[in-house]
Formats: sequence, C-alpha cells, structure tokens
Amino acid sequence: MPVLIPHERLAAKGISYSKPHLWRLEKFHREVIAGTKEKTSAPLFPLRVHLGPNKYAYVEPEIDTYVAELIANRDDGVDPVPLPKSPKRPAPAPEPLGQADAPLHEPDKPSRDRPPKKRPAPAATEPV
Repeated sequence: MPVLIPHERLAAKGISYSKPHLWRLEKFHREVIAGTKEKTSAPLFPLRVHLGPNKYAYVEPEIDTYVAELIANRDDGVDPVPLPKSPKRPAPAPEPLGQADAPLHEPDKPSRDRPPKKRPAPAATEPV
C-alpha cells in the first residue's frame, strides 16, 4: 500500500512549493492529461489525493519519482521549461482625457472638510 504524505512533509523531500503553486501545477497536469496543454520537458508534479473536506495528501513514491526526474533532467543538461505562473492582474484603465486636470471639488461649492477642533489652552500652574 502506498504511503501518503501531507503538504507539510513535502519540504523534507526538498519541495518547498506553496499550496497555491501546487494547485497551479495540478491544474497544468490535468490540462496536459485532457490534451488542452502541451507537455514540457519538465516532469509533471503528481496529483494530490483527496482525503476529506480540506484534507489531501500526496503519494510518496510519486513524489520520489518527480524529484528523481528533476535530478535526471539536471544531469542530462535539460533546462526545465518554466511552469505556469500565477495570472497577472490587469493594468489599471487609463484616465479619460481632460479628467486629470479637473479640480477635486467644484470651486463654487463649500468644502465638506470641517474646521480643526479648538483645543483648550493648558491650565496655568502657579509656581511653588
């Protein structure tokens, strides 16, 4: 029976990927299996095994095979192709022309800012 290891024990195998990065690798693996993505020279990270709600683990022999493939690629001089990166946030939309020079408030309307609060003067102390 294969041994299952949790995410926390992957570091002992030399894998310090974050959970979101592992999920992206898993998504890439599933897309290669489905045929929507092309496999790269880098080995595919093993898929996780769901154990219950919010609980999963990895099959230890598959993790060992993955690490061995990375080492073999290094020894063969194969540079691993970068794996999928997290999606980048879209750039903010440019401001419409003429809006950048507009005043922040209309000059004929009073400002909503309140005047500063007046603090009481410090009490005078008598010299002893």
